[in-house]
Amino acid sequence: MPRKATPPRLILFGPDTKNGARKKRKLTRYIWYIVWVENSRTQMHSTGETNQVEAETYFGEWLGTRKIGQGVDDKIAISAILESYYQEHGPEVAAPDAIFWRIDPLKRFFNGGLEQVSKDSSKAYVAHRASENVKASTAGTELRTLRAAINHCHKAGYIATAPYVWSPEPPTPREVWLTRSEAARLLRVARGFKAAWHICLFILISLYTGQRKEAVLRLQFSKNPAGGHVDLENDLIYWQKAGRQTNKRQPKATKIHHRLRPFLVAARKRSIGHYVIEYRGKRISTPNITFKKMVKIAGLIDVIPHTLCHTAITWMLQGGAEKGEVAKAVGKSEDMIEKVYGHHSPDHMKSVLRALN
Repeated sequence: MPRKATPPRLILFGPDTKNGARKKRKLTRYIWYIVWVENSRTQMHSTGETNQVEAETYFGEWLGTRKIGQGVDDKIAISAILESYYQEHGPEVAAPDAIFWRIDPLKRFFNGGLEQVSKDSSKAYVAHRASENVKASTAGTELRTLRAAINHCHKAGYIATAPYVWSPEPPTPREVWLTRSEAARLLRVARGFKAAWHICLFILISLYTGQRKEAVLRLQFSKNPAGGHVDLENDLIYWQKAGRQTNKRQPKATKIHHRLRPFLVAARKRSIGHYVIEYRGKRISTPNITFKKMVKIAGLIDVIPHTLCHTAITWMLQGGAEKGEVAKAVGKSEDMIEKVYGHHSPDHMKSVLRALN
């Protein structure tokens, strides 16, 4: 059976397997190679570089010298396109795990090449996911990930064409947000849970920053390549990974609210690991199960961790904050703030109401 074509990617080779390298005979030092599968055969091209940054620069120039569609073309498997997108684009986003879980069902369903992509196959995918008790909105998000992956590989020159991927319309943004009394009730319940101090801290950070769950859970107390970090000496929370910007709109840093600071100081004192939100010294991947129990006891409906982000933005606008300032603070576009949250602002349609007086 012929091997599936795969797009070019960088792999480190060396005399042994240290530093995550693959062992290669006759090598006396670690070298980055460009590797891909074409016509059922593995192809390799040495960058001659030992430094990853310089190898990535060489890789970009090497891709530019190749004609669009040269070598690996539209015969490339969709699974390889998705994997390439995850490996190359994943490290640049705040939540690469989200991409991983979205592409897994896509690879199982789309097991052929780009010829499989059509409006009918996309609708069939939505129906297939429905048979697995997955909502159409979730299937739509997964299909938009497939669209992004195809566009990514087309832009990189791995494929000659980028067929459009149909997806159902995104659902209306959730209108659920907590009043201050509801948020206080949720916190009281969280404090009553045994060994759930980390969930209380998660709720507080989310409410005082308006950041997404993934960004909050990746926070550490020192600079790191995995996520943001808390700088208590300067009262700042840095949301970007050390040395690189993972999101064009995500704020570089936000000031720590004076009411949040004591909780962060206490968290650093009791921390035995690296992460701000940790349980027994380890980072938690998601607070969903415990959070769901807390929500139920608090008597709240349709509240999920992301509701805390909605709540923070809503409170900012209700307090009279400028939409542009809110957008910068939470890492969203001003148009999105206007579209989803604008009606919470005291100035919303103020001139229209004034004209009616």
